[in-house]
Amino acid sequence: VSRMAWPATEGNNGMAELLRMLGANLSEMRGVEPMPVTVRRMHVGDMLFHEGAEAEAMHFVRAGTFKIFRTAEDGYEQVLGFAGRGEVMGFDAISAGAHPTAAMALEDSSVFVVLLCDFFSLGQRISALDTLVHRAASSALANRAELADVMAAVAAEVRLSRFLLQLSQRM
Repeated sequence: VSRMAWPATEGNNGMAELLRMLGANLSEMRGVEPMPVTVRRMHVGDMLFHEGAEAEAMHFVRAGTFKIFRTAEDGYEQVLGFAGRGEVMGFDAISAGAHPTAAMALEDSSVFVVLLCDFFSLGQRISALDTLVHRAASSALANRAELADVMAAVAAEVRLSRFLLQLSQRM
């Protein structure tokens, strides 16, 4: 999806909303000037990004749920995880400059979009953003490790029960 397809910025202090959603406390919010942040609205089945697509932005789930997956050459779809409110997507694409996975909306959803060309300078100007993004990225890595444990179980019933326990703990 090109940048031109993204909706206009909502409100003049999307950054404050993003920081609050990521868990910033009041002391971290002091001194953060009003700053708009693009919000992209998506419908069920819309692709946020495709596997192999150029990494253009970091995405922070504002509302809804996304499935993160890879597709093998034979068409087999491997689900690697799910992202919900407050979770970051796209961090894993920074090193190679392309998304190693795809992300699809499982329900009507919205994400905050921070272009990569702005992301690093924003982290330097807003220390709370830098800290909170690192926490969110670390949490995403931990969730992937937990999903690997879920999928390592042999019996389908065990995999399902582990998945449901993991999902309930995240909620």
